[in-house]
Amino acid sequence: MSKKLDDKSVETLVLDLVQGVLDVNELNLAKGNQRQAFLTALEQRPAILTRVSKMNEEHFFTVAIKNNPEYFVHLSRNQFTNELAQLYLFARFTKGGAKKNNPPAPGSNGLLVRKSLDERIVFTYSYVSGESEEIYYLDRELQVPVSLKSSFVLTVKLDNAVDFIEKLDTHVTQLGEEKIKSVLSDLIKNHYKSYLNSYIVKNQVGYYTLCASLNSVEEGFVEYIAKVFKPFGLSVSNFIIKNIAIPKDIQFKLEDQAFEIRQRRADVEADAEFAKISLESYEAKIKIHSKYPDAEVTLTEYEKDLALRRYLTKTGRDVGSSVDRTISISRETLRADKTVDKPDDIIPEIPTKPNVFKRAFKILSCCALLISVITLFINAGAGLIMLGISILILGLVAAFNTERFADVKVQPSIIEPINPTTTASAGENSASNESVDSEEN
Repeated sequence: MSKKLDDKSVETLVLDLVQGVLDVNELNLAKGNQRQAFLTALEQRPAILTRVSKMNEEHFFTVAIKNNPEYFVHLSRNQFTNELAQLYLFARFTKGGAKKNNPPAPGSNGLLVRKSLDERIVFTYSYVSGESEEIYYLDRELQVPVSLKSSFVLTVKLDNAVDFIEKLDTHVTQLGEEKIKSVLSDLIKNHYKSYLNSYIVKNQVGYYTLCASLNSVEEGFVEYIAKVFKPFGLSVSNFIIKNIAIPKDIQFKLEDQAFEIRQRRADVEADAEFAKISLESYEAKIKIHSKYPDAEVTLTEYEKDLALRRYLTKTGRDVGSSVDRTISISRETLRADKTVDKPDDIIPEIPTKPNVFKRAFKILSCCALLISVITLFINAGAGLIMLGISILILGLVAAFNTERFADVKVQPSIIEPINPTTTASAGENSASNESVDSEEN
């Protein structure tokens, strides 16, 4: 039969296969004319694949799908193999042409597909977080909320294409670049954000210590995502975090917060060091005083307070309220000692005599003005003349008697104040004189 087929032309073989006169399992695909006839017949009637026997499936299907991967859709589920699925998926992904395999542009997410040496599909996914994909957490070290942006490259190998197709739960005719990219992108991004956030919270890593932990993050994420990828028939080949950064405004806040924390820490350390020195000085002075009780103790109240603070800190007691209150009381006491209120000098009021001339002048002025006004109503000319004469006379009297308008002060009698110390000393002298007189008597 094989010799008869060798003698037939390709056109005759194709006609026999399409009409069903020739069984497809009788073909020897190693022969050029029979192989060409098989592929040409498939183009006219793809259902010929359903006539292939179980024994010939692997060889016939491989030749058919390598020639045209779309024949894969005519296979049943139990006819799928990893090799055939790999061929079909690679062809579907690169169906748009060679430009589909170009690396993604910098700064954008992209999925690059290629084949490895063992004819497996390799996906290289490049990720740069967008505005709505930032990772938010509370920085434990600085106590401020932080948002992170990240970029990384993840390379995975498709070890089992059949498991991948089943896990996608999509008809094989719908498998292509957009579907595969969407599934892998969502899967990788969601698990990466979840893992990084949990890693930061679990290990209490701050932003300034996160860069030193990138190797640990990469190793942990590879181990974590490998378990996620296993049901998809994927294995991780490489994972690199290219960058982890924060927005500029958040970076400025972190720098200010870090500076304040360092400043407070330096102040606390300086205070603790000064308190330690004060305590040592206090202990040394106490030791000297115990050995030499008559020696002068020059420890200040402030040094005592600092020593007390150091002692309470070492013993784990509350130093906030008691010591601060003691220090404040000490300072108020010193301030009160320095500024002693002194009573103002008491100036006694000097009595004055009533000024008779001043009273008489007032009465005379009132009478003259009253008469002038009355005359003014009766006769305007006479009233004005009389008012002018009255003002002239009163002005002359006042000008020549200015000294007589001053109040006369009564001169108080000069009484010497009694000095208590003088009185006491005088009493002591008189007492001593009396004692001397008594002794003489």
